[in-house]
Amino acid sequence: MTTATPAVMRRLSEETVVRLVPMEGKDVVDVGSGSGKFCRLLRDTVKARSLVGVEPSEASLALAQVRGSDGICYKKGSGESIPLEPESADVAVFMNSFHHVGDMNACFDELYRVLRVGGVVVMYESKPECDLEKVVRLIVNCAPLKHTALAFLEPEFATGTRFTLETRHDFLEYLTFPSCDAMCSVFREVDPSYAANITKHGEEIARLFESVAQKTPEGQFRFPHPGCCFVARKKPVQR
Repeated sequence: MTTATPAVMRRLSEETVVRLVPMEGKDVVDVGSGSGKFCRLLRDTVKARSLVGVEPSEASLALAQVRGSDGICYKKGSGESIPLEPESADVAVFMNSFHHVGDMNACFDELYRVLRVGGVVVMYESKPECDLEKVVRLIVNCAPLKHTALAFLEPEFATGTRFTLETRHDFLEYLTFPSCDAMCSVFREVDPSYAANITKHGEEIARLFESVAQKTPEGQFRFPHPGCCFVARKKPVQR
């Protein structure tokens, strides 16, 4: 069971990505890096040759800099416009961020451009049945996920025109909170801008939190958090 605090939230899924893909001595880019949480984990656990965090939000980039950018180069960009030279990266990671991409096909064109031949793309996404995501949507003020990410990734990798799927890892972790307030504190730590949404939707967040959480004998609130991770390798250009 994973206890959800700012320090360990989603650590199982993050550690799964680190375990599945060798990154030592590699040029790594984290696309949709947000406030830099996963970049900092990679910096502290993986001896990559270089580490770039790509994020479209200037506010998130600024927060990432404040929280520690030693050994990390943050750049403004998106999945459809990755600010890297052609064939300059060995590993591209999307840590539950691919569903934010507007044009997923264009994103895959960009990944094919920036990755070296044999380079690896790693996609972690929460699954549609994740009840916690319903609460998260209120906190971050986003529409409910349509999970077009998984609907796109599965046939894309099955076709194998640009990337060869090496593994799909499905897993279930549990996130446990002592209270709704404790959960909200986690998200304020992730991004202080969420505080306004938490205040605005506080009562609705609390009702939804208690309605979808599993109550443990110890009085904790537990959320199953199913996810899957795709690891695929770039194919050589067909001549």
